[in-house]
Amino acid sequence: MKNRSYMLPYYYKKVGWIMLVCTPVFFVLGLLAFRWELIANMHSRYLTMILYMMLFAGIFMVVLSEEKEEDEMIMSIRRNSVSLTALVVFVLYIAASLTIAFAEGFRSLQFSGIYRFHAIISNIMTPLLIYLAIFRFMIWRLRRQCKEDNA
Repeated sequence: MKNRSYMLPYYYKKVGWIMLVCTPVFFVLGLLAFRWELIANMHSRYLTMILYMMLFAGIFMVVLSEEKEEDEMIMSIRRNSVSLTALVVFVLYIAASLTIAFAEGFRSLQFSGIYRFHAIISNIMTPLLIYLAIFRFMIWRLRRQCKEDNA
């Protein structure tokens, strides 16, 4: 039976990184354009959504692209990264939920920042970013260790 790979080809990683780098640049240029009123404010929500989708697509491409040399070790690192990501996101979500539950007991205090943090954790992009950071760190650590072993 042939093993199927649901990963994107390697060249999508380059496209994804370009999109990830260009999105903040376009965001800053958009802020300047709105400040100078080159673009009407009624169109800002469409541009913001386009930038958000561009950021999401870039992260998606980077995370789901194959490495140049995809082997069993890389697949093992991917599995470990997914497990560690699930653990980190779970702990963050529980901590934010407990903080909100604790804060609700004090009705006179406003904790709007906590609600925003809870929404960020619940967002689909946050686990992808955490996975990307963990996976890249593990790959970097493996390559550094291999370099030290060969030296």
